[in-house]
Amino acid sequence: MKPLDVVFGPNRSLSFQIDEQSDSTTLVLGDFLETSEGELTPSFQKRISDFINASGTWFPRCVDRIQAEAPATESRLMRVYILSEQSERELVIGLSFRVGFDIEHGRGLKVDADDLRVIEYGASDIAFS
Repeated sequence: MKPLDVVFGPNRSLSFQIDEQSDSTTLVLGDFLETSEGELTPSFQKRISDFINASGTWFPRCVDRIQAEAPATESRLMRVYILSEQSERELVIGLSFRVGFDIEHGRGLKVDADDLRVIEYGASDIAFS
């Protein structure tokens, strides 16, 4: 994904695909963010695209974390949430997964976009709160 591809529609979302998953997922800009009311700066677009492009690192880490709870479970990335303002130093990303062992609640992770470490893990609502 190129930084200029990070342009959200009126519903503050856009569809994209990563190599690690055959179907597309949705990138969502939290409507609670002041950022959702204005235009994204080029540097913020780049930070988001850099995170998406690093999926070869963060995606396996997230799947490993899910499988630590339920080995050999199927998981599918459903949504990626931007949880930080453009002005914030740390960019936190929420990832929502559909999982075979808990279809109703799924699993959510918060990831630091800069060092790609998992900050928090639990039910899917962690990904957007």
